[in-house]
Amino acid sequence: MIKKPQIVLASVIALIISFLPLTTVAAQENLIFGQNHAYSVYVKSNEEAFIFARLVLTNPDEKPMTNTSFTLSNAKASEMSMYQVVLPQECAQYNYESGADRCVRYKEPSYTDSYGYYGGGYGNEEEVEYYKINYKESDGKYSFDLPKPVDAYKSTAIVAIYATKDYVSSSLDRYSFDLETLKVDQRVTESRVAVTAETDYRLKNPDRSNNYPDYGITEGVALSGAAADSSFSNPDIDKLVYEIGSNGQLNKTFKSVTPNESVGVQGIFADSWFKLYMFEVIFTVVGLIGFFALLIFISKKYDKRLFRKSKTNASEDKASAAISGRFTLLVPTYWIVSFVSTLLVGGITLAITMIVENRAFFDFINYDSSPVMSVFVLLVAGFVYLAAIFGPAIVVAAKYKWKAAVIVIALQLVWYTAAALIIIGFTN
Repeated sequence: MIKKPQIVLASVIALIISFLPLTTVAAQENLIFGQNHAYSVYVKSNEEAFIFARLVLTNPDEKPMTNTSFTLSNAKASEMSMYQVVLPQECAQYNYESGADRCVRYKEPSYTDSYGYYGGGYGNEEEVEYYKINYKESDGKYSFDLPKPVDAYKSTAIVAIYATKDYVSSSLDRYSFDLETLKVDQRVTESRVAVTAETDYRLKNPDRSNNYPDYGITEGVALSGAAADSSFSNPDIDKLVYEIGSNGQLNKTFKSVTPNESVGVQGIFADSWFKLYMFEVIFTVVGLIGFFALLIFISKKYDKRLFRKSKTNASEDKASAAISGRFTLLVPTYWIVSFVSTLLVGGITLAITMIVENRAFFDFINYDSSPVMSVFVLLVAGFVYLAAIFGPAIVVAAKYKWKAAVIVIALQLVWYTAAALIIIGFTN
């Protein structure tokens, strides 16, 4: 005989099992129709971060999507503007037989491709439309209705423009930032963040591959006020919206961000190279001073024995006896001379780099001068390098014999290796 508690338990289990397929489907849809985010961040010396965010979202449900939300975490926006982007349909097939390109079949636009923001692509003259969004904010959560509801399995984009002073701080005349992306209740399949520092400021360890950072984000201050109650179009905004998330001095890409979580991007910027790397420079200088002090201290422990030896050899002066009798790696002279030679090579390399990057010099060598002049410049540069590498070694050899020159050149390799490691440490 089945008891009543058993019937109730069985009913509860059956009810839970009946909802499992719905949960699985919702999870699958979240993975397939996840959002795509892009951010262009402009950090400033007044400790403000000005941010353009483009959120591409797809409706995963059968019924139209009429509202959505996002959360600005660990910061409070001093200004916030939002717009919904509606792209025209893209042409999927043209008819070329009539002599004029005529689109015979359209497809839904892609909100992550470039040509969608430039007239729908290849022959579609319709313009991108922008609708101002009125939102409600509570504890950093921004909720709003979509001006244009999104049909089932179709997409739209939300552009959020905001400023905050909670992401940037200053210390010792240099600035650090700790940015966070927006939180949404869907999985974000990809989130791209591009950071650019204020004009005349530079980021620490920027992307070397990007030689053309985008400063167009500053135009957004003026453009953000162009919205009307109804939709509007603006080709300048089209370009700006598409370029969100690209061409920054620092670019990061994150994949598969969990729902209701954010990812962070940290960095430092300043108006001079020294301010960016001051701690690394101080650490290096202190390390070098400590190394030479220790070397001199240890080497002096052998001075008495070496000086006694110099008295028994009248043909050799005291300094030469100390150099020849001491263990090679304990001779401060070799290390100091090789270090000076390495500094000369580094300084010459830096000077040549600055000269070559000068546009006037580049044009003179490549266009205005004869081949003879170019060869002469190369010979002069080569002679200067040889003098920096072998000159100090020859000077040492003149006093302490040829072995000293070999040792000095060998120690230069040690300094070059150490310099390479320090540079790698600076840029990572």
